[in-house]
Amino acid sequence: MPLDDVPKERTLEFIAGSHLWGESFRPQLFNGKPLNENDGLEDIPDIEGNRDAFDILDWDLKPDDAVAFDYRTLHWSPANNSPTSQRRAFSLRMVGDGTRFARRENIKTSPPFNGLTLKHGYPLKGGEFYLITTKQKNKNRHALNRDGSKQASAVSKKSAKKLVNIYKTRMQIEEGFRDMRSTKYDLDLSII
Repeated sequence: MPLDDVPKERTLEFIAGSHLWGESFRPQLFNGKPLNENDGLEDIPDIEGNRDAFDILDWDLKPDDAVAFDYRTLHWSPANNSPTSQRRAFSLRMVGDGTRFARRENIKTSPPFNGLTLKHGYPLKGGEFYLITTKQKNKNRHALNRDGSKQASAVSKKSAKKLVNIYKTRMQIEEGFRDMRSTKYDLDLSII
């Protein structure tokens, strides 16, 4: 979700359908170097050298827009070389019920989870992973506001506060990355 106006020449770009190719691509740092050497993943194709060979999607974005995509979709953004315009964004990674932690020795993750104590195969639980919603049987019992509308439950209020705190933390991270991006490519093709 952009926090600033982002014109097409500086917007996030995607290779349409690349998440369906059945390949796992090697994440790259903003300077174009791999996040991990010899990780068994595929090299990213030469997109810039063959732009006509790919169905590249991009849009002018405004602060009230949101873009959602499968993390396996190849994505990147060109460098923001504007001396006057920022390109700040909020990014949220969501996973489905039953997702398990996969620990791979000597492999860095993006984002990094320094100090994470989860063991391989354990459910994603703890302070780094927040539960936003759960599947619960509807009991048709709701507290009502004075106007008769349904009142938010204590659970949803608590989840909303956690989500706001996640936004705050993510914004601090994004602002830090903004100044570390490659001035030539500004790539972020990371996967979790």
